[in-house]
Amino acid sequence: MANQLEQLVYGYRLEGIQIDLTGEIKQKYDILYRVHVESIGWQEWKKNGDEAGTTGRGLRLEAIEIKLEPKQGIIHGIDVSSFQKTIDWANVKKSNVQFTMIRMGYRGYGISSDGIDGKLVKDSTYDYNISEAIKYNIPVGVYFFSQAKNEAEAVEEANFVIQHIKKYKITYPVAIDLEYSSSPTRTGRADALTKEERTRVAQAFCGAIENAGYKPMIYTGKNFAIDNLEMDKLSQYDLWLAHYTGATQDNPLEKPSNYTGNYTMWQYTSNGFVTGINGRVDMNISYKVY
Repeated sequence: MANQLEQLVYGYRLEGIQIDLTGEIKQKYDILYRVHVESIGWQEWKKNGDEAGTTGRGLRLEAIEIKLEPKQGIIHGIDVSSFQKTIDWANVKKSNVQFTMIRMGYRGYGISSDGIDGKLVKDSTYDYNISEAIKYNIPVGVYFFSQAKNEAEAVEEANFVIQHIKKYKITYPVAIDLEYSSSPTRTGRADALTKEERTRVAQAFCGAIENAGYKPMIYTGKNFAIDNLEMDKLSQYDLWLAHYTGATQDNPLEKPSNYTGNYTMWQYTSNGFVTGINGRVDMNISYKVY
């Protein structure tokens, strides 16, 4: 391979390269390439015109590996709950919403009016929302607001979700919503959990969901992920990140999140507007096809 490369440049050593696509194929594919450098070995993969090699060091390229990959598009979606009241899903479908995450329910963060500490509650609009979304062929996932204090309660929450989703066609993930309660003084039953405790809650919930045959996911905010979860221990699960950067529906990628961890779904604003929904709605991007 080295001789062939040198012949391409009429006897001169090839030390660096840039490869890019043009025309229609560039709209559909990314070109990735890496080079094997004399005395160094294989370098990391480069992409779409980035420089590969060691220009100026006198070390020749000995091999090149090239591959094409389809461009990864973004998928636009919303998440909804009883806060959106009665949704006109026919019009939501016409608004080019490509998926929706629907709140299945929540655990209360205190003692309910009937004396139950941490009561499990089904969202009052859940059955309507999921039935209508599926009726109009909008892919659905669900989420559950957790206030579990330990692993046993997390499994109880997961089983509650499983009980209420098994009759529906769930194609997107089943997410545990981990954030502080709405208590203004942060005195919710799970607000004081340590990083380790909350991480074990997430693991227990996701494990139960996965064992039931669904795709588990963790929903949380950027700062909450950093301050309240051991994300390295949760890397096997997809992350749905909430981080409001000032991004808008017109061009959300203009102001991306600076979260450095991996995430497959991004909730970028709570100020979205979609035909068929009265008032504001959370807007999301999925980077993964589920």
